[in-house]
Amino acid sequence: MKLSFPAAVVRRTALFAAALLVAAFVVVSPAAAGAASASNSSAASALFTRVNIDRIGIPVVKLKLNRYLTAYAQNHAKKAATCASCQFVVHDLAPQNPDSHVWDTFQVSGSSTSSRVNKAMQYLLDHYKTVMEGAAWNFGAIGWYEKGSKAYVTFAGAQYSALPYDSIGTVTLPSHPVVGKVITPRISGFSPVPTSFDYLWRAGPYTVPGATTITPGAVTIGATWTLTLVAHRAGYGSPTITATTAHKVVAGTIRAPKHELVLGNRNVNQGIGTASTGWVVPTGVTWTFTWYRNDRVIPGITTSFYNFTPADLGKRVDVKVVASATGYRSASIRTHTKKKVGKPLLLFTTFPTITGSAIVGSQINVGLPHFTVAPTTMSVQWYANGHKIHGATGMSYRIAGAEAGKKLTYTLLAKKPGYATTTVASSPTVPIARGTIQVVEGVSLTGNETVGQKVSASKGEYNPSSVSVSYQWYSGTHKISGATHSSRVVKASDLVGELLLKITVKKTGYSTLSGYYSE
Repeated sequence: MKLSFPAAVVRRTALFAAALLVAAFVVVSPAAAGAASASNSSAASALFTRVNIDRIGIPVVKLKLNRYLTAYAQNHAKKAATCASCQFVVHDLAPQNPDSHVWDTFQVSGSSTSSRVNKAMQYLLDHYKTVMEGAAWNFGAIGWYEKGSKAYVTFAGAQYSALPYDSIGTVTLPSHPVVGKVITPRISGFSPVPTSFDYLWRAGPYTVPGATTITPGAVTIGATWTLTLVAHRAGYGSPTITATTAHKVVAGTIRAPKHELVLGNRNVNQGIGTASTGWVVPTGVTWTFTWYRNDRVIPGITTSFYNFTPADLGKRVDVKVVASATGYRSASIRTHTKKKVGKPLLLFTTFPTITGSAIVGSQINVGLPHFTVAPTTMSVQWYANGHKIHGATGMSYRIAGAEAGKKLTYTLLAKKPGYATTTVASSPTVPIARGTIQVVEGVSLTGNETVGQKVSASKGEYNPSSVSVSYQWYSGTHKISGATHSSRVVKASDLVGELLLKITVKKTGYSTLSGYYSE
C-alpha cells in the first residue's frame, strides 16, 4: 500500500506526514482494529463532520477522484517507482477507471493541531477498517488542509484488478506492403514492457492469428494489412493497440539479371541452353522460353534447350526468357548474339589416349578417338607442359631427355568437307621419368702399370650412343690432380696405391652411369 501527499495540500511537518502515512493505510488485524474501535471510535467520530467538498470553497480540497489521482500520478510517478519499501507503485490512471473506490471528506474539530491529527488518524482507522482490511489497494491518498480554525481531511482510495501501464505503446507497420516481402511490426513505448503479445493480422476477409510477421500473398493485392496486438504482463491489464499499412498491397517484383547466360556449341547438330542464373524469383515461378532465328520466332520450341538444325547454319539464334508468378509482375530478358551457327562438328564417342611408357627414350603413341563420322584428315601436335614440341607432329613420339619431369599431351585436328574442324586434346601423361643408359660394350684398360709406361682406357659403347664420357685417375682412394684423360703415363707417385680409373657417362634426361676400372 502506498499513501501519498501532494505538496500543495500537506502543510504540516514531516513527522506529521510520516505518522499519517503509517496510520492511515496500515491493514490491521480484526482483533487490533476492534480494540481501537472500542476505545476511540465514538469519541473520534464526534469530532468529524462529513461535508460536501464542492461547498467548502477551498479549490485544493475539491478532489474529483480521477482528476486528483491522475494529476498526482503524473507529478510523482518517478519518485514513487523508486520506493523499494512501498507496497505498490503509483501509475497513470487517466486512461482507465478503477474497479472500485472510496472517497470521503471530513471537517475535523479539535483544540490543537496534534489532537486533530491524532483524532483524524484514529477515525480513518475505525471508519475504513472494513474497507481496508484485506483489500489490495493500488492507490490511496489523504489530503489535509487548514483554514483558520477549521481543518479538513480527504481520504481517497482506488482498487484495480490489474495494474494499468505507465504508458501504453504503439505499433507501426511499413507503409507500402508488397507481395512476397515480409512485414515486420515495430512495437515501442510500453512502460513497463509487456512479456508477450497476442497477434491478429487482417487483410480484407483474411485473418492470420499468432504470426509475429506476415508475408502478403497474391490474394491480398488491393487490401491493407491491419495488425491488432493485445499486450500481456503478469499483474497488469491487457490493452489493445492496432496499426494499419498506409497503402494497399501491390504485386511483387521478379528481378532479371543484366545478361542471360547461354551455354553450349553454336554448331549444327549441337545445342545451347539457358543457365537462368542471377534471377531473383519467388517459389512457384513459371518459366517461358521463345527462340529466334535472325529475330524471327522459331515455332514450336518452348524449352530451355535448343538443338541447331541445318536451317540455322550461318544464322543468329537467340532466346527470350520470361519468369512469372501469381501476385508478381513478370520479368524477361533476351539474348542478342552476334555469333552465327557454324557447320556441324565431327563428333566422337571416345576420347584420345596415349599409349607407351612415360620414360625418357621410350616411344609413346596416339590412341585415336572413335568418331561417329570418319574424318578425311587428321593431324597431331605434341606438347610438353603445355608448350609445343617443335617437329613432334607424328602419331608417335620418342621422348627426348629435355622432357624429363614434364607431362606430355597432344591435340588432334580432324577435318572433313562440310564439317567444322574438330580439335580434341588428350589427357596428360604422368611426369616423364629419367631414362637408363645401357652399356653395350664395357670399358677396358691397356698398357703396363710401370713408371714411365702409358696406360689407356677404351670409351666403351652405350645406348643411347650420344653420351658424354668423363675420366678421373686415382691412386688408391686419392684423386690424382689433373689426371682427367683416357690415358696416363705412370708416375712413381701413382703407384703408392692401386692405379684406378673412374669413368662417368651422362646424357640429359638420363640417370648418370659411373664405375671404377683397373688393369
